[in-house]
Amino acid sequence: MDVSLEGIVNWFSASSSESYHFVTSLHGHDGPINTFAFNLGGSLLASGDVMYNAVAYLTYTGDDETVHIWDLKTFRALQILSDRHSRWGQITVLKFISFDGNPNSMSNEWLFIGTGRGHFMAYRRTRRSASHTNNALYANPEGSFSRSFTNLESFSYDSHFGRIAFTSHYGRIKVYHLEKESANLVELWHHELIETIPRAVFFTDRGDSLLVYAMENGTMFDSNSTHRLGYDSETSAEKYVKSLKTAIGNVDVCSSTGHVVVDNMFNGFDLYSPDRTSPIHTFEVESTTGFVKAAVFGEGGRIVGTGSDHGKVYLFDTSRKLCLQVLRHGHRNQNIQTVATKTTKTAHLLVSGASSEKFDIVVWKKVQSPLVSNRRG
Repeated sequence: MDVSLEGIVNWFSASSSESYHFVTSLHGHDGPINTFAFNLGGSLLASGDVMYNAVAYLTYTGDDETVHIWDLKTFRALQILSDRHSRWGQITVLKFISFDGNPNSMSNEWLFIGTGRGHFMAYRRTRRSASHTNNALYANPEGSFSRSFTNLESFSYDSHFGRIAFTSHYGRIKVYHLEKESANLVELWHHELIETIPRAVFFTDRGDSLLVYAMENGTMFDSNSTHRLGYDSETSAEKYVKSLKTAIGNVDVCSSTGHVVVDNMFNGFDLYSPDRTSPIHTFEVESTTGFVKAAVFGEGGRIVGTGSDHGKVYLFDTSRKLCLQVLRHGHRNQNIQTVATKTTKTAHLLVSGASSEKFDIVVWKKVQSPLVSNRRG
């Protein structure tokens, strides 16, 4: 028996019904996995590299300028989306939007794709199949929006008011109204930050507020502080600017609790409460390469899942600063920069994507107790 701390954690995890278990590996990308998205029903996963279906479960992936759509019931790749002229560049953002909020609805489900070259497309699910098609039903893939954004950094959607927000690598923040029938974008307002990169954007307060996390000086390595900027999402009025005592590589905000987790680019991931500018605590994860790594909330905010630069995924208890489980994705030289979580009626799902070596995706699952209510993170 492995008597190291990690070995003990894994032994207890494997012995518990409260643990995540390996399901399968997905192969097909030729570049680093950069982003994931589950659809509302937890049946689809989109992955991008540099949908609920009544019959099938799907997943999307994206960084070889393609988006893969996987069936999470059969674990087959059902579709690969790409630009035949190779103009997309890196897939930076993916998001499923179901306008009627029904996880069983197919007709109103869209997949939105944003890229490093400023393209933004909307693919609508066809009524006759489990796949998505653009069939000219896309939002400004080469129009004014594409030209105004040279590099899409982050993207958020608010279902309460139908607003959509984008940030770019060069400091731009734009908010649009998204027309449901056509997926056309109508600009509401925009801001431009000076010498600051808006790394992540989130709607909060039931869509009334827009939260932006930005780093100073144009590079995450030049500053040890991160700005948290709050705006009125309708009028663009600035509500506040706060400085967090951490650098920022990646960030996630829990929709259930409002807590924030940040890759601090040093010794792990800092957890913040909504009203604090100092971390509640730090989830320590060894790092030697300086690569940006994702951290995401899961199970309604009860856990945080993180990547690493040494082939592992870490799961932490947010209330106790406890490492619950260490999952081995690959070997020690493999960078696991992308993770995502989803809670369905029957299980908690976690996927991890490699940005080096095999560029594979690993699917993990923890079965929910029938007595536990469905919670989303």
